[in-house]
Amino acid sequence: MKEYITPINVFFFFWGLVLLAISEFYYEYLRYYLYLSNAIIIPVMIVSLIKQRKKDKLNDTMEFRFAMYRILIMALMLVIFFVITRQNHI
Repeated sequence: MKEYITPINVFFFFWGLVLLAISEFYYEYLRYYLYLSNAIIIPVMIVSLIKQRKKDKLNDTMEFRFAMYRILIMALMLVIFFVITRQNHI
């Protein structure tokens, strides 16, 4: 059975709770918190992908490729949702 309660998962859970609190009480700081979130998550994601790629080369597995497919699918879904919800402001 996989271990779901890891330090990184707890960290991201509390990060999400702080996001909810900021969006409720300090809405004017929400944009900067989201910028900070992107600045933190992108290096974490890159390091994770590098580790997966090294692990794939050692064990001859396909975990890195599947991770890249998941990222591309999520990016495609974000673009689709953006196009669907885009409002043409004059």
